[in-house]
Amino acid sequence: MARLSVSASVGEILRGERRLDATYYASAVYRARTVLDAFENRGGTTTELSTLSGGTYNPPPIKRIYTDDPNKGTPYMLPQEMFDFYWEPKKFVLADKMYDINSWFLKENWIVLTQSGTVGKPYLATEADAGIVLSQNAIRIPVDDSHAAGFLYTYLATWIGQTLLKRDEFGITVKHIRPHHVDAIRVPKIDVESRNSIGAKVVEAFRLRQEAIALIRAAKAQLLHALGAPDSVPLEDDEAPTEASESSLRRAARSRKTSSKKRKGRKAPSRKSTQKRR
Repeated sequence: MARLSVSASVGEILRGERRLDATYYASAVYRARTVLDAFENRGGTTTELSTLSGGTYNPPPIKRIYTDDPNKGTPYMLPQEMFDFYWEPKKFVLADKMYDINSWFLKENWIVLTQSGTVGKPYLATEADAGIVLSQNAIRIPVDDSHAAGFLYTYLATWIGQTLLKRDEFGITVKHIRPHHVDAIRVPKIDVESRNSIGAKVVEAFRLRQEAIALIRAAKAQLLHALGAPDSVPLEDDEAPTEASESSLRRAARSRKTSSKKRKGRKAPSRKSTQKRR
């Protein structure tokens, strides 16, 4: 496809976020908008993503309390780990000791987007993901219906959805997007039968992915059992899982308070004493 030379009017700049970076008005953005405009001209309709979401958000940052004991901890996932075909938790948090943690949990049928770095990569959370604590640095799009979630995932994964998501990225070294950027994206409304057919394919694909992961885990467990080996690397006595993560946090907090009090209690040297030293 031939390259396009695109210009932006002053009115178009003022209607948006008054962005002056050229990528915001790139030829790919123009082509994506042209496709959606043509769809509307043929009698179709589009709507903002916010109308399909139960409230797009990323949770507020809170202090994470880690533990080495998987029996006491809740699996913790980083945004980039969502796309690992075979994912096993590498970190665990004491969710019951973390304030306002509920908004961090993954929920079934939610769309999750990477918020920083390579922005806008979509992920469809399944039933197996429910109960995993996902990092704050990911945008959640709550969707109730599985077919609607599958359709929305598909749209955001196309070059049109990716172009519109990346259009709003900002930052010099590390790129970012915000929930309000996601909510403003235009989404085509197609007939329910086609929407459900598209959505069902994606839902089935993610279900099969979870089934494959379960089979791999079962195969590993069977082999370890045949060898008489433990499920994980056995720790030495001095490496045994403890609540050290939590207690060390409390000790560190007390230490910081003590250091702060000591610093406040020190008197600054007077000018006279300074002159005498000289």
